[in-house]
Amino acid sequence: MAIVKILLVDDSQTSLVAERAILVRSGYEVLTARSADEGRRLAVSERPDLMLVDADMPLVSGLEACRQLATDPRTAAIPVLLMRAGWLDQPPGAPAWRAVVAKPVVEPELLCAVRGVAGQI
Repeated sequence: MAIVKILLVDDSQTSLVAERAILVRSGYEVLTARSADEGRRLAVSERPDLMLVDADMPLVSGLEACRQLATDPRTAAIPVLLMRAGWLDQPPGAPAWRAVVAKPVVEPELLCAVRGVAGQI
């Protein structure tokens, strides 16, 4: 089985380190970005198998980044998991991401969501 490449986009260094550690420990290849713009650039150049994007980032929110990724033909096929504190249900009219993962992340829930999407790739 091929190693799944994940692009993790989170503006919080503390969260980024913790989320990355969970994923690397579980055998995933992990690329990181600290902003939505950096994440979009890496998505185009690195072609990850899936992305984890923090919803609450400054300048360009993760919500807007997901919408931009979904409408760009170079990145539209990349499945995205949105990480969000607060609501966990898929908000109405939000087809730009596959699922919402609670923040702060809890290892079993994060891995369950990633494995669910990775199993569909």
